[in-house]
Amino acid sequence: MICSRFIRNYSTAMKAIRVSQSGGPDVLVHHDNAPIPEPKDDQLLIKLAYAGVNPVDTYLRQGGRGYNPPCLPYTPGKDGAGVVAAVGASVTGYTQGDRVYVYWGEVANGTYAQYTVSSPQGVGHLPKSVSYELGAAVGLSYFTAYRALVAKAAAKSGETVLVHGASGGVGTAAVQIARSLGCTVVATAGTVEGESVVRGCGAHYVYNHRESNYERKLLEEFPSGFDVVVEFAGDRNLVRDVALVGSNGRIVVVGSRAEPIGLDPRLTFRTECSIIGCALARTTDTERRRAAAYIGSGLELGWLRPVVAKVYPLANAKDAHADIMEPSRGATGKLLLKIQELL
Repeated sequence: MICSRFIRNYSTAMKAIRVSQSGGPDVLVHHDNAPIPEPKDDQLLIKLAYAGVNPVDTYLRQGGRGYNPPCLPYTPGKDGAGVVAAVGASVTGYTQGDRVYVYWGEVANGTYAQYTVSSPQGVGHLPKSVSYELGAAVGLSYFTAYRALVAKAAAKSGETVLVHGASGGVGTAAVQIARSLGCTVVATAGTVEGESVVRGCGAHYVYNHRESNYERKLLEEFPSGFDVVVEFAGDRNLVRDVALVGSNGRIVVVGSRAEPIGLDPRLTFRTECSIIGCALARTTDTERRRAAAYIGSGLELGWLRPVVAKVYPLANAKDAHADIMEPSRGATGKLLLKIQELL
């Protein structure tokens, strides 16, 4: 039901990307007349300007590897930004026209569309000083980075943090959050452009992880190792991370794309390090509220500055999916879909 104080002033059809079968990027089909989802009493209907593109979107689209897609057909997308179009009867704290960002999108009716529905617990107010484009780059990236650094690694002021592969959406967020915590931040990237991006996010030291001797350079500069390592390619780097982490250090694995690897457990004896998995889906309601408060404060105060690498038209979502999974391109921020112009 729509709250009685709201008068419907939007059409019943919208442009959206729909997925009707699992597979490669070609299963992302653009529709001009997809049905607009109807918000429940405890939901918001949001008119979107931009949507974020995340690796998890590709995993759900393809299926397998522990990722099961929603009931088919569905609209992908977990995050975005826009305005509140309708307010469910039991929702408080939001009114029609509020500028918002979505960070915990509804599973079947995602953000690759002109409209999406979400519970208010998955939405944050977007300050007027932050554009819709930058607001759409907040979502999964910053909440994942916060979970890795704060909820899992318990990073503290004065500690040294290595963000291993820092130039993507989550990596740039991790650099900024680690700086906000008072940590010394060391970041790696795979291209000159990526190095420039992470420097701009506040990294104290930047290295190119495509150089054959970069690990030696890291240990020469930081011979005691790192207190925290945030890892986005565990399949390639976990053995390296164990060699780079310091005494009682914490390695947080945020991503891993390939088959299982062989890691000699005895390598962990030297430092008694911890290897910790990080899965945003396991976030509790309390953890989500804490993350939302921290990230919302960063947006308001201006230290949280999302980095956008490229914006694609909604109809070209398949190109964005192909690009985000191509490691040779070298990440330089978050990928977005532009959906429509909003004032």
